[in-house]
Amino acid sequence: MKVLLHRFPRPLRNADLSTALRHPASFHPEPLGIEAGFDEFCNEVERCYRDGSDPATWDARLVEPLHRALRNLSRRLATDMGFWHWLCTVQFKDVVWRRWSPLEQPGGRLDEIPPSVAERFLGRPSLRGFSRNALSRLWWAAECLVDQNGNYEWARRVFERQDLFQAIFERRFGLYPPAARACVKKYWQAHETRWRQGIKWLNHYLTTLVAESLTEDEIFALLP
Repeated sequence: MKVLLHRFPRPLRNADLSTALRHPASFHPEPLGIEAGFDEFCNEVERCYRDGSDPATWDARLVEPLHRALRNLSRRLATDMGFWHWLCTVQFKDVVWRRWSPLEQPGGRLDEIPPSVAERFLGRPSLRGFSRNALSRLWWAAECLVDQNGNYEWARRVFERQDLFQAIFERRFGLYPPAARACVKKYWQAHETRWRQGIKWLNHYLTTLVAESLTEDEIFALLP
């Protein structure tokens, strides 16, 4: 499925969500002149629907096909919340709804979407916003964790520990791939107390120097 990508000229607010889900044209989405092929992603989404798996497991299954569909996305566009808001409220709103809402179908209850679900469609242009938006979180995790051979193993694993994902990607160093990979490799099987202390320590330590001066191996060796 080829999709012409769009963006909203301004990020949507929570108050805009119900209207955007019903009438997205009201917010004048702008075409970006970029096409993306979502066949692999849509096929995996359909398998998730059919096999009745826990929606909490879908992130690990969808992270690779979403990133492959958007593999040519520039970092500039990837930091544009207007793009992610369009993708979540227009193109893949059903995916977001089924993954994150406790209600079976939106039906006539669009004006009752709780903030915890609204942030999965939307999210502010902040580290928290990108880590909570249903699709930007997948793309950024894949972008930072895929290795040079195109292996997405660590991107899948981090979504097996959702709290670990948030602890890494809601900190600035999480967008530096060597730091993100070092943290996931070090802590993905660790007890919560250990990885929380380790990530907090790294976040403080990196206030004293530039993260980009360290390699993945150096960061891994530093982590307690």
